[in-house]
Amino acid sequence: MLIGLTGNFGTGKSTVLEMFASLGAVTIDSDEIVRSLYNLKEIQERIIEIFGSDILVGENIDKARISNIIFNNNELKLKLEALLHKYVFSEIEALSKENTDKIVIAEIPLLLETDNKNSVDAVITVFCNESTIYERLSADGFSEDDIRSRLANQMPLDEKKKQADFLIDTDMPIEDIRREVSFIFGILKRGFKD
Repeated sequence: MLIGLTGNFGTGKSTVLEMFASLGAVTIDSDEIVRSLYNLKEIQERIIEIFGSDILVGENIDKARISNIIFNNNELKLKLEALLHKYVFSEIEALSKENTDKIVIAEIPLLLETDNKNSVDAVITVFCNESTIYERLSADGFSEDDIRSRLANQMPLDEKKKQADFLIDTDMPIEDIRREVSFIFGILKRGFKD
């Protein structure tokens, strides 16, 4: 069973993913897959084709430069996403097939934006108030403008909530979140046995 865990920037997806891992789920962080993709020669060549050699520092791709470029260029952002998402979902599917007897939960921030909802058995959306997002990310060093622009590039949380099979509100105290995660994991395990 492959479950997609999604939500917007700063909603607490990674914390929730760790909680599922502590209960015995096999967890996948798609951001880690993306980081590893940047080390593959084939991917590096394709990224240079998209952005040109200005993104190189020596022989290495400077991810900060790419971030700055796609921040202001939606066309290049979509090209990069199209390139990376194909590999990300291929890797997630492979890891899922290696664990057919387990519940696999993959954190995929852009699951719904990329029309990949049908590639998972269920969707869990993590959400919280926008004020909480700003508070969390400001504490992590993000500027208000950066937070606003990142959120503007993602599907509104209300829309993600509508498409979810399960919802987890991370405005609750941590122990309440843990209980909610445990409750959902119990439902998933029962469904897995049926």
